[in-house]
Amino acid sequence: MKKIPIDEDVLRRAYIIERKTVQEIADELGLWDGTVRKNLIRHGILLRSTGPRVGKRLSDFHRSQISKSKRGNKNPVWKGGRILSHGYLCISMPGHPMADRLGYVPEHRIIASRALGRPLKPEELVHHINGNPCDNRKQNLLVCSSAYHTFLHKTKRILKNNLKEIWGEPLIQEMPSVKISEED
Repeated sequence: MKKIPIDEDVLRRAYIIERKTVQEIADELGLWDGTVRKNLIRHGILLRSTGPRVGKRLSDFHRSQISKSKRGNKNPVWKGGRILSHGYLCISMPGHPMADRLGYVPEHRIIASRALGRPLKPEELVHHINGNPCDNRKQNLLVCSSAYHTFLHKTKRILKNNLKEIWGEPLIQEMPSVKISEED
């Protein structure tokens, strides 16, 4: 790209003394605003701040108040406290022992914890039997160790690959959910 030099005196007079904007100078000279901006920097002329809050600084207190006023259901993009994070549904529960730094807890861990009647241990994982991480029904969740969870996924992968080798495409796309009736 070709550098277009602009005389330093012309820039200082227009930008500092006449207080013209970068865009106004660019229009006068028939150049792009980026070219004018680069020349200002090259000549060591400090650029003025842009935007609606020029020269106004908020204290930490006021910044925190603005932040608090837009939290939760007061935020215009509030979706009821449920978000999708890494493929899993998460619920806003600030202060919960399993909450992340933003205050969200994976829904499947809450449901499994309530079904067991105790908090889950950090080393316990919750496996989705049908492979759908958004299907958080109790009958689709299985609390297990990390080793058993790895075993389940490896077994599923091996079965799927072997079926591909034998029949070309697997007959079973997903492992079916097995529902055990409570009457037995």
